[in-house]
Amino acid sequence: MAAKKYSVAVFENDKTAENLLSALKIHYKTDSVSYQNFNSINRYDCIIISDSQKLSDIEQKKLLSFLKAGKDLVLLGGKDVNLPQLPVFERRDIYYYENAPEIILYDQQNTIKSDFNLKGTFSGLSAIAFEYPEVSRFIPLLIVKDKYSRNKGVAAGLLVNYAGKFKNSNCVLFGIDSDEFYKSKEFVSFTLDIIDKIKTKTLAAELKKEDIANKKKCLPVASPAPAGFIRLCDDKKHFIYPNRKKFFALGCNYIGPFERKTEYGEDYYNVERLEQDFRKAKEAGINSFRFWNVRIDQYPERFKTVIELARKYQIYLILQPREHPLATDKKQIQLFQRNASVVNNETIVLGYDLMNEPYITMVGSTSVNGRKTEILKHKVYDDYSEKYFDKEWVDYAAKNPGWPEIGTWIRGKDVKNLYAAHSMLRNYIEKYNPSVDYSCLYGLNGELPVEPEYEEFLTAVDKTFADWILFHKKAIEQFGNKHFISVGYNTALAALPCNNLLDFASHHIYQMPYTYEDVIKAVTTFDRLRAFWPDKPITLGEFGFSSGLKMPNEKYLGPDAASVAEMIVYLYAFANDYSGAYLWMLSEWPLANMRYNAHWISDDRRVYESQFGMFYYDGTPQGHPKPIAYATRFFRDYIDSHNPGDGELNIIHADTPMKTGYVFTDKDALFVGNTKYASRCLSFSSEKPVNVMLTWDSNHLKIMATRDVEVNLNAAIFGFSKYFVNADGVYDSLQKSGDSVNIKLLEGNVVTFTGKKK
Repeated sequence: MAAKKYSVAVFENDKTAENLLSALKIHYKTDSVSYQNFNSINRYDCIIISDSQKLSDIEQKKLLSFLKAGKDLVLLGGKDVNLPQLPVFERRDIYYYENAPEIILYDQQNTIKSDFNLKGTFSGLSAIAFEYPEVSRFIPLLIVKDKYSRNKGVAAGLLVNYAGKFKNSNCVLFGIDSDEFYKSKEFVSFTLDIIDKIKTKTLAAELKKEDIANKKKCLPVASPAPAGFIRLCDDKKHFIYPNRKKFFALGCNYIGPFERKTEYGEDYYNVERLEQDFRKAKEAGINSFRFWNVRIDQYPERFKTVIELARKYQIYLILQPREHPLATDKKQIQLFQRNASVVNNETIVLGYDLMNEPYITMVGSTSVNGRKTEILKHKVYDDYSEKYFDKEWVDYAAKNPGWPEIGTWIRGKDVKNLYAAHSMLRNYIEKYNPSVDYSCLYGLNGELPVEPEYEEFLTAVDKTFADWILFHKKAIEQFGNKHFISVGYNTALAALPCNNLLDFASHHIYQMPYTYEDVIKAVTTFDRLRAFWPDKPITLGEFGFSSGLKMPNEKYLGPDAASVAEMIVYLYAFANDYSGAYLWMLSEWPLANMRYNAHWISDDRRVYESQFGMFYYDGTPQGHPKPIAYATRFFRDYIDSHNPGDGELNIIHADTPMKTGYVFTDKDALFVGNTKYASRCLSFSSEKPVNVMLTWDSNHLKIMATRDVEVNLNAAIFGFSKYFVNADGVYDSLQKSGDSVNIKLLEGNVVTFTGKKK
């Protein structure tokens, strides 16, 4: 074959066998090379190495130079490989699989055509790579299946770099541990197929062309809109549909797909990924997005695409147009006018969040009617002593501006005056609102108290925010007043009197769930918000519990426990007649991508920040549902036939990482979050926290668990006869004994029993 011009080096390792080497030599110029000769890699077009050999710093640099030259790598196994500068593999519990019985070709790709199907017992690390936006694409090739035919990981995948520093290089990854896998004829044949594909160097151009097309593509607004606007009920405390049913926001934040966080609609845009995310949110039961459309307003056709997808998937939007301040009220008015002019008559838009987590430095930077803000005119640094603010911190911040953000146009003493105002306000708030509880407002049950010596200062703060809210309202309401306005506060700024100008609360809470008491602090934030906003809908614009939170026992919280804690927040809001909550966020933010496009997140916070969300990256663009996505999907069916205020939530002490669980009951529902539960009607025991959720009517009972678990049901307690045994759905096993039904549920699968009431 002419392909012999393509040269391959196979570095000696425990995973390659003579049959692979022999097969390669038939088709390519192939050498078997020892690691002592690693410096010779530039002579070859492709190298094959194993995870059994740890590369030295010098060898790593050599490999990176090799890839920067547009050459190809095949990596066998991901167990011990140390390639920190390549976005490949991640050592995390969810990516390990054990004793899987089958590996098959991934049928959602068209790169390789094969009848690959290998039976055995396979363990390893999911062979995934992390895409960089408009730089690379990852293609899963072989999928590991468990005994229930569920995807448990990627056995082999391909990272194609069509831009960036590794432009035109390809990385083929295998994650299986077993040496026997690499000695199989199936592996040898597949490796030949994939090398034959990558050597042509056509994939990069094809994928780049595809991404460019998706960046240019926009969708017309064609799907039907909801029949009318969501509005306020007579008491102003609730959102209601046109038919007067209460609207409960089973929401989450959308800031882009896995690889494109916070940049969506600015430099990065991909209509295929965008629709994928709307689709999976719909499948998870989400009915509302807090949509971070950073600068997407500058592209009206892209903005209309968002509206079309919101209509198509029936997901209401709270628009958060821009997170950073602009220099003048005129510029910010123009920004919101652009948004309002597009969505003025859109019933799928619920409203606006004026700014994400504003601070006085941000709001105080924007001039109003050509004049400085009230807080800048107040001159805190000039006119107050060090008793009121931390002068040393202010002086440092003025020389090293960063957080909290300040307008880049602010100069001279104004910089110090704004930072001093921030320091003074923070110190004052913490008298009533401890810093460890800053977002859950613990201890603050009304408007922020006003001590006499702080009265003029607090008046200036309140006036600054009031002016800021008013000019936004002016911009939006000149196009109509059908959409609601809020601000995503994350501090006691939510208690400023000026917030009566807003239509609803959209507060953010991130109380660390170390204990039962912490969880209670978090959920009762709803009650504290109601205390000073008695006549407005109360929502949480952001909340969530990261799977990557390190708990006091030095173990991570994990996705199972996080799902129980997050369901407690949703259920507390629903049972107590509040208007909803928005989880942070739809999709996780993988560590590799965070390192690439979020330099402001410090190393010590990256694991924590990376593991919020409803879906984790599994090598596919859509990702894999976390337990919370299964729970919200089931909860959504309940919400659609009930009103906020229905049901009763009992938050209990439990044997979970956060020492907390729950039992939610209604006349036709029972939801339990715990490691174990025993009652006359339901019992189960689970190694990890699980949500077991049931609903029923006169002829059916539905049950779902967010992880594999065996449960026992007493049909008679639910009012059904002992013949209540017909089960529709996917499950492991089912046994009956009289009125007792024992069933092993499989993660996320709903089982429906059909029978007759007694």
